[in-house]
Amino acid sequence: MVYDMLKELKMDVEEIKEILIATVYVAFMFGFSISHPQTIIYLFPLYLLISLVSFIPHELAHKYMAIKYGCKAYFKMWKEGMLFSIFLAFFGFKLIVPGAVMIYPYRFSRWEGMKRITLKESAMISLVGPITNILIGVALYFIPNFLAQQIALLNFWLAFFNLLPIPPLDGSKIIFWNFVVWLITILIPSVFLFII
Repeated sequence: MVYDMLKELKMDVEEIKEILIATVYVAFMFGFSISHPQTIIYLFPLYLLISLVSFIPHELAHKYMAIKYGCKAYFKMWKEGMLFSIFLAFFGFKLIVPGAVMIYPYRFSRWEGMKRITLKESAMISLVGPITNILIGVALYFIPNFLAQQIALLNFWLAFFNLLPIPPLDGSKIIFWNFVVWLITILIPSVFLFII
């Protein structure tokens, strides 16, 4: 099943390279501390592992759902944003902006030319990223292990942050479609972040 899903993603070498670079960037940003910059040296492998099982599934979930709705989807890292945020990190400000899955509708009909995705489809594409993080977080939360707890924590943070109703974050598209779905979804990581 996982193999079939990965096959449908149709990622070329450039896209794989960009998502891996963005993952390394996310790991660096989570692990870097201006007060203890040397800790990144020995904490980086831990944060890289955490990013691999948190950031990549989130982005691939968006891509997979977009493809299911008949769109072309491609992960694109945001080089300028990444460089600027690394610069800011050295002044104590953390802003993590690795990039996003770009979605290009391409379905055609006889009547309207290019068919755009509906409000609900856009919300579903946005929803699967945070839901993926929530599922990973919940699955690992109940494992009494430091690494599992750290991965769970990062997944809940990623879900919560992405569900904020601020464009272009996922939450802005979900809340615009259905406030109740957005509220229920953002409450789940909020509760876990409160009790961890």
